[in-house]
Amino acid sequence: MNNLILIVDDEKEYCNIIVNYLNKRGFECDIAHNAETAKKMLLTGAYSGCFIDMVLQPTNIAFYANTELSNDGILLADEIGELGIKTRFVMISGGCYDMKIGKYLNVNKGSIDMDNVEAIATAMCEKRIAT
Repeated sequence: MNNLILIVDDEKEYCNIIVNYLNKRGFECDIAHNAETAKKMLLTGAYSGCFIDMVLQPTNIAFYANTELSNDGILLADEIGELGIKTRFVMISGGCYDMKIGKYLNVNKGSIDMDNVEAIATAMCEKRIAT
C-alpha cells in the first residue's frame, strides 16, 4: 500500500495540522500551497491520494487564464484525472456545509474531524475510493 498523500491548501497552518496528524499515523505527506505546484507534484503519479482545497490563491495568472478562481481545486483534480493519473481526490472546503461534487468527498475545514481525515486517507491508500 502506497501511503503517500498530497495536502494542497494555501493556508500553511492548516496543512501542517493535517500533515502532523497523518505522519503520526504512518502516512507520508507532501504539501503544496498552490495549484501550479500541486499540478507538478501530481503529474509524477506518486500519490495515492490528495486532500485539495477547493479555492486556492493564484501564484501565476497565466495558469488561471481560463478558469474561475472559485473552483480551481476542482478544476485541477479534473485535469489530473483527464490525464489518466490515478490519484484519489478529497475536496477541502472552508464553508460550513456538507457537499458532494461528482466523485469527490468533502472535508470541512471549519469543523474537521481528524479521525475522519485518517479514515479517508486510509481508504485512498487502500484504493477504496474510486479515481
